Amino acid sequence: PPSSSLSSSNVPEKDLCVISNITAFTSSYDIETPKRAGSDKDVGLIRVIFNKLKFTTLECKFDFKKDDLDKALNYIDHQYEFGNYVCLVVFIMSHGLLHSFYIADSKEVVIRDIVKRYTDSSPTTIWNGKPRLFFVQACRSDWPEHL
Repeated sequence: PPSSSLSSSNVPEKDLCVISNITAFTSSYDIETPKRAGSDKDVGLIRVIFNKLKFTTLECKFDFKKDDLDKALNYIDHQYEFGNYVCLVVFIMSHGLLHSFYIADSKEVVIRDIVKRYTDSSPTTIWNGKPRLFFVQACRSDWPEHL
């Protein structure tokens, strides 16, 4: 029998790596959040590694606020062009606590809430049945005395 023109042997596999490096923060009422200097080196290394692994790499070029983060996650989760991708890797780099991280407007985001958006039980995700890896590089100590 003739093989399908879309067999796994002739369709290139695509993988997606998304990098969000939040370096500057607005000060909220009583929290002074220092700028994260030096993390650009980490972004560069991640980009080099995942480019060598033939991943499509998207780097967020500005410090996300809450609405920006939601828009970016929705884009990654629902964009038709990513439907043929076979793996998702997300790096979020920021200040943080034990189970959360901070975004540019100094709002706290719970890591579990991000990961839940991409579970196979989520009916809207295009990533069902595909590997999804999430890496959060953030201090995990008490706020703010250990920054």
